[in-house]
Amino acid sequence: MTNPRIRWSVGAVALMSLSLSACGSGFDDTGEADDQASAGPASIKVLIASSGDAETKAVKDAAQTWAGKSGNKATVTQAQDITQQLGQGFASNNPPDVFYVDAKFFATYASAGSLEPYGDSFPGKDDFYRS
Repeated sequence: MTNPRIRWSVGAVALMSLSLSACGSGFDDTGEADDQASAGPASIKVLIASSGDAETKAVKDAAQTWAGKSGNKATVTQAQDITQQLGQGFASNNPPDVFYVDAKFFATYASAGSLEPYGDSFPGKDDFYRS
């Protein structure tokens, strides 16, 4: 898997799978799961910073495949400026459910409580290997 587009696509699918545990349209600082859908199909928003049309198409195709198999809906948006758009989403308490994140901003978003943690409570926790 040396093709960056394939890696991004696989990563997008993995991120969409992770988002099932947080299918709300936002987040809160209380740690309560009030936003989660209790029944029916979920609708998630995916924000990507794409390197071009091929990557955008690959992510949209992966989201459409996931939606078709799961019965849920995923809306993929290509960001013009992902850092600014994520900041606006966090500030308005209405961020996307799944998004690309630059490694240099990961710690900032995590320390602000803007990322959904996964670990022992994550259903697929055994699919991840310790570093």
